[in-house]
Amino acid sequence: MDTLRASCGWSYIKNLCKEINGINKSLAGKCTSGYNQIMILSTRLVLKYRAGKIVLTIPLRLKLTLIGIAFLILFSIIITTPDGAGNLFTPSNTIPLILAGIALLSSAYHECWIFDKDCDSLKYQVGLIFLHKSKYFRLSDLERVELLKFLKGSISGQRIYKKNPFNKPVVTLSILDKSGKIHRLETYKTFDILTIKKTAQSIANYCNIPLMDRMNNNIQA
Repeated sequence: MDTLRASCGWSYIKNLCKEINGINKSLAGKCTSGYNQIMILSTRLVLKYRAGKIVLTIPLRLKLTLIGIAFLILFSIIITTPDGAGNLFTPSNTIPLILAGIALLSSAYHECWIFDKDCDSLKYQVGLIFLHKSKYFRLSDLERVELLKFLKGSISGQRIYKKNPFNKPVVTLSILDKSGKIHRLETYKTFDILTIKKTAQSIANYCNIPLMDRMNNNIQA
């Protein structure tokens, strides 16, 4: 009986994941190329405005989705376990509990770039929400924002005109400082070039530096 209940619970989780994936595809299909639009389960950083600052950060809806998935998994375990919450840690619940733990840990992942003109600072944070490291740069030391399109697996910075079926094109968003050092902010898929360009232009405008679009070899002041 316990095995049957566990099997039913696992089937429920798989069906739930299929439904979530279907919703995600539906939203992605309806999503237009508007500013800061992104698929619900995308892990790419998006641009936000916060009290005179701009922040490139992980979408909040991604974190909420991961938390929701974790709680749905735990709820399905509870309702399919004979003793409910009092007997969660059984061999049959090992995989669902691991998945729930991964989802919760993933929701705690923290990464952001904070641009602050008033303090002439650029702060990069990475780690967990309550346990992360920070790096600081000066906005006045930045020279330009750069977009570069290349194939995954190729040499970064080398333009490739022939498509390789095993490599997909990606776009990198980077900033260069006056010493020539490159700081890669994020790597995006090419499904929404317009949003990526608007993000890059917004950062360039905020920092009052030019944008170099190396996808087309254009420089915009």
